[in-house]
Amino acid sequence: MNCLLFGYGYMGKIRYQVLRRHPEVRRITLVDPEIDPRSAELDGILLPREAPIPWEEHDAVFICTPNHVTAPLCIEGLRR
Repeated sequence: MNCLLFGYGYMGKIRYQVLRRHPEVRRITLVDPEIDPRSAELDGILLPREAPIPWEEHDAVFICTPNHVTAPLCIEGLRR
């Protein structure tokens, strides 16, 4: 399973660790414009800020963002 994870705050870090340990997760793509890729120590793929979101390449979406951006991401994820 390929997973798309939005947000790497408190809940995003918890979800990331759980996904890393799950035997069926092949890839984790992380979307968080506040993370500096030079200092991030992540096993998954940190999507660059300007990159399009690769919705079609993922089987599951986890949204761990502040409330003001959660709803639009949920709607977009369900549409895909």
